[in-house]
Amino acid sequence: MRRQRSVQFSFVLSLVLALLLQLIALPDWLGVVRPYWLPMILSYWALCEPRVSSLVGGFIVGLAADVVFGTVLGQHALALVVVAYLVSRLRGVFVLFELWQATLVLVPIWALYTFLLFWIDGLTGHQASAQLRWMPIIPTTLLWPLVYGLMVRWLRPRRDD
Repeated sequence: MRRQRSVQFSFVLSLVLALLLQLIALPDWLGVVRPYWLPMILSYWALCEPRVSSLVGGFIVGLAADVVFGTVLGQHALALVVVAYLVSRLRGVFVLFELWQATLVLVPIWALYTFLLFWIDGLTGHQASAQLRWMPIIPTTLLWPLVYGLMVRWLRPRRDD
């Protein structure tokens, strides 16, 4: 029971930290390559921890992101739920892959996240350049092995020796 609470607390804390990392003000030249922290962290949870509800967490943090970023209500929520759903459905396949192969499998899922945001922005008349929209997939992909390793180390059960 205590382990379950610890995992749930870590889940909420990591999603809040990911949202805060998305909010940090960066110079324009660096903002173009800001990784997608929310789908990256949510992908970790959907992949590695079946005991937490990544769909509900993705929906709630997505609504929070919509409010904070001033986007259409439900835009990020929809995109994050799709990411969480696809990664959790493919969890069995990820077990077969090495980390670098799993990273390559996650790239189309993150591209779908980007496409959904781009598509909803297009439907609502918001304009964004393609470079600003698609560039963050590259740093997200490059940072994934590091973030994955840090999350595994952070959440590994500690032995009292």
